[in-house]
Amino acid sequence: MNQNTLIGGIILILLILLGIWYFSSANPSGSPVPQQIANTPAATVTPSTPNTFRSIFTQSGNHQCSYSQVQSAGQTSSVIYIADGKMRGEFRTMGVTPSANLMIYSEGILYSWKEGASVGKKSSIKSIADLPQAIPSDLTSGAIFGANSESVGWDCHDWAKDVKLFTVPAYVKFS
Repeated sequence: MNQNTLIGGIILILLILLGIWYFSSANPSGSPVPQQIANTPAATVTPSTPNTFRSIFTQSGNHQCSYSQVQSAGQTSSVIYIADGKMRGEFRTMGVTPSANLMIYSEGILYSWKEGASVGKKSSIKSIADLPQAIPSDLTSGAIFGANSESVGWDCHDWAKDVKLFTVPAYVKFS
């Protein structure tokens, strides 16, 4: 019995040492590994340098950026898809009265509507870089993005585009 306890202890120590070696060799420097965003070396970020709301519209390539926040009044979940100069934004609020504001930017026109509505609004916008100023302030205010939208970190990553997301719905009449 004494010999079995000794062998079991040695095996346990070896397993602990192997585990320490495995996890320390996975990233030897201990520093965060940069994450590639938007198919361009200039758009790499680490977890300590998240994208701001304005910066996601200046990236090149196809990417998806998301932001979520939980508050006492409910939860917000926002996703922005960008590909080939087009954009789709989904700004969802879950709570007592769930709602979603949807937007599609294509060929100089920003289409916006509430999910389930049959009417929407269209606006002329020069370029995708102008969208941060054109998106309604109630979507970019502290109610959704915290006290300062510039301090919010958006999680962005490369995205294999889905052209269906950029199709303006036929059931919504835009004016």
